[in-house]
Amino acid sequence: MKPSCIIITLMVILTMIVIVVMVKFATEISVEERRRDSVELSGDVRKIHKTMGLVAVKDDAALIKMAERFPYLAAFTRNSSTSWHFACFGALVVSSWVVTAARCRRLGATHRALLLPELTAPGNRTRTHPVLYWKLHDDYNATRPELYNIAVVKLYINQATRKSAVVQETKVNDLVQASIWKTLTTMTHEEYLTNDVDKYTFKLTDRSRCSDVSGVDLDDGVICVDMSGHEDCFVHEFGPIFFGNRIVGVLAVKPVSCVAKLAIFTNVSHYSHWILKTARD
Repeated sequence: MKPSCIIITLMVILTMIVIVVMVKFATEISVEERRRDSVELSGDVRKIHKTMGLVAVKDDAALIKMAERFPYLAAFTRNSSTSWHFACFGALVVSSWVVTAARCRRLGATHRALLLPELTAPGNRTRTHPVLYWKLHDDYNATRPELYNIAVVKLYINQATRKSAVVQETKVNDLVQASIWKTLTTMTHEEYLTNDVDKYTFKLTDRSRCSDVSGVDLDDGVICVDMSGHEDCFVHEFGPIFFGNRIVGVLAVKPVSCVAKLAIFTNVSHYSHWILKTARD
């Protein structure tokens, strides 16, 4: 065999090895990004009032601690066919009203809400609350989720003994806390809550950074959150973000990958008058 043929053969073999390695590496990254996805649900799934699937992955001690830190945290579930699945998160703010992202509402679906503290209260694991009314911001457009992505939701709920997050116009510290109520997705792309809840501290950053990533000019109605201080991947649903007992933002646009760790949150403070007026009306 001529030397030139040997060289070409070796180059072809080397190229094939490189391709195999790249595919394997990409697959490992994909698995890491979606490490909660490949879960087959079985007998450890608790159906809560037949309107919420909850997968037990930790003991209740950690859950109780998080419920004390975020007593106003709510998770929405919806049913558009024959079963209920997780949709998004929000925070109880005024009486029986929850503030969340406008993108959470799906036309034609029935929605219910589960409050985090009720998972830790004896005998209350079967309680979810019907949604009576949605009010989306008039300027929200689903094709531009970066802007005006806010809604308030009226629940059928007795508010007498429940804590609410504070909604007011205020300047916040550059550091905020985010609630991380973890979820998982099945092989059939059905999303469920777990009883694993945690909190992270994130840094607020200049809106221009999120504008560069999203390609949209962002105004005072949004907050850009930098999550690069954590190794975790935040491509799943999470939030809201808080400063003490004040709600700062609800998630409008998740990071597009585990590399670009910037998320766009709707600035709840910017819409405080609209929220309070809607609840009063």
